[in-house]
Amino acid sequence: AFAEIDQAVTISLWVYGDPAMQPQNNYVFEGRDAQNQRVLNSHLPWGNSNVYWDAGNGGSCAYDRLQIPADFEQYAGQWNHWAFTKDANEGSGSMRIYLNGEQLERAWGKTRSMAGITQFKIGSNTTNTAHYDGLIDEFRVWDKALKEATIKEWMNQSITPTHPDYDHLVAYFPFNEGEGNSAK
Repeated sequence: AFAEIDQAVTISLWVYGDPAMQPQNNYVFEGRDAQNQRVLNSHLPWGNSNVYWDAGNGGSCAYDRLQIPADFEQYAGQWNHWAFTKDANEGSGSMRIYLNGEQLERAWGKTRSMAGITQFKIGSNTTNTAHYDGLIDEFRVWDKALKEATIKEWMNQSITPTHPDYDHLVAYFPFNEGEGNSAK
């Protein structure tokens, strides 16, 4: 699914962080390349209550990063929608973090490629050592940096072919199966 990810990406998801466990050092998702270098990652949050969004790799653990301090209710005890975008070609390279359809943070000069992802985990890092304590729903990956209006309009809807960027959807896990260890 990640073969199309190179210069642009959007990852969006609903999360409910366990209020008894958050904040803690954990990964809500992570993608690595064949050299085991981080390419995509989010700590939602890390133990310091900061939300981190890492995207792109320049080798030797040199990735583009955007971070923002978060309040407890933004990551635990209630459902929140988070979206992370990167477009290495937009202007001088942009990264953005959205919460419940509103942009919280953005940065420029983020031009590292995201090509070559060979491993990807939802709910932990790729080595399964830093699990996310909470619930995840409607996990979506796009090979395009979606616009704020599109994120806001579709965050409360299941994805259908009527979505304006449906052709750019590369992975979609609505987590509707209700049992077992598979994601559908």
